Amino acid sequence: MPQTLEEYKAYVGDRLQSVTEILPAIAIGDFSKRLAIPSDEDEFTELYAGINYLIEDLEENLRERKIAEDKLQLSEGKYRDIVELSPDGIITLDPTGIITSCNTSFFKLSGYSKKEIVGKHFSKLPSLHAKDITTWVNMFTSVLKGKAPPSLESEWIHKDGTPHWGDVCIALMKRGKNISGVQVITRDITERKLAEVREKQHIQDIQYLSDTAMDFVKLAPDADLYKHIAEHLYTLTDDSIVIVNSFDPETDLTTVRAILGFGKLAKSALKILGQDPLGTSYKINEKAKRQLLTGKYHKLPGKLYELTFGEMPKPICKALEKLFGIREIHSMGITFEGKLLGNAVIILRNETKLENTKGIETFIYQAAVAMQRRQAEEALRESEERYRLISENMIDEIWLMDMDMNVTFITPSVERKRGYLFEEFQKMDWTEHLTPESVEVAVEALDQVLTGENLEQPDLELSRTLDLEFNCKDGSTVW
Repeated sequence: MPQTLEEYKAYVGDRLQSVTEILPAIAIGDFSKRLAIPSDEDEFTELYAGINYLIEDLEENLRERKIAEDKLQLSEGKYRDIVELSPDGIITLDPTGIITSCNTSFFKLSGYSKKEIVGKHFSKLPSLHAKDITTWVNMFTSVLKGKAPPSLESEWIHKDGTPHWGDVCIALMKRGKNISGVQVITRDITERKLAEVREKQHIQDIQYLSDTAMDFVKLAPDADLYKHIAEHLYTLTDDSIVIVNSFDPETDLTTVRAILGFGKLAKSALKILGQDPLGTSYKINEKAKRQLLTGKYHKLPGKLYELTFGEMPKPICKALEKLFGIREIHSMGITFEGKLLGNAVIILRNETKLENTKGIETFIYQAAVAMQRRQAEEALRESEERYRLISENMIDEIWLMDMDMNVTFITPSVERKRGYLFEEFQKMDWTEHLTPESVEVAVEALDQVLTGENLEQPDLELSRTLDLEFNCKDGSTVW
């Protein structure tokens, strides 16, 4: 032990020198060094032991912290991988509503980049509908109060303008007892939603087409069929202009039969046209006829000038296009069994969208069936009228009989020539109209004509010219 003060100071300095040499290493986190404890115990032995114990304790704490940090990094790495690889869009927000992170899927779902989303308040997201912002703000406030809603469906607008739908889950994030933010997970259900929309539209189309089919059946014979078609098309085409034309195969002329959609601009349109467009005819070319005969809905390569095959002056076309804000024109032939009966024209305005083209095509086919039936009925009426005029004014007597020899028709001349009314004539057997000798001649001729071999050839035309003597009601006979 030192004896003098100076020796003691030197002794203490020597002992503390060892401590001061090890402290810088501890300060930088190097706990590998230890103080050498002398074999002879003195007042510094306990200090050295305490410092060594402190170093060991710090080293153990550092080791445990490193393990904890490694585990945390591993956990955070797994979390990042899960979030980044998730097909669901995931975003986090701080308690003020500022978006702090987004995964790749969310960028894909929205179409926007990280720069356009992260760091902005969620209410400023360009993909949100303006009408929904208040609802989202109120929901965010409720979540911060611990009232997280169950999953919900939400619609947003992709950057390309297309609507998207998703199942959205919102959860509160905490760090200890403190709120650290909000997490929002969005699962894209657009395909499912579109399938539901298509199914719903399909059911509506079936119901609509069923109703329109019955409307065509119930339509009065004297009702305006073209106007009826135009009215139904107008309900399918979202505020467009609808034109329905007839077609004359003899002249290749299409004639305007019905127009709907002029609305309040009708007077201005008539002033530009200079005449009522109803009844106006245009001669179509072969290319247009072939296109219409396909019966397919198609877009015209131009606008009104092309629609009228160049017959409407260009200044008038341009004036009408400007008046109505015409964006594009579509057409479809009204065809039946390879025959062109007419065509429907749908003129779309600036904001008009046309989506249900299949429904329109199906309706046009219904219209074609109705139009063919109407034309057939009109042709039949004309034929029957001509037939009636001929038969009523015919001098000769004509019979029609079925294969059982029952009379199905007789010209009115029978009354003038032989005195029988039609009702009386029908009640008589055909042989009663002939004298016995003529009956034998007629039966022999029928036996020769109506043979089994001849009847097996339905296209074979058979005829016989006979001189027969007919009985009159007054007892006389005529040849």
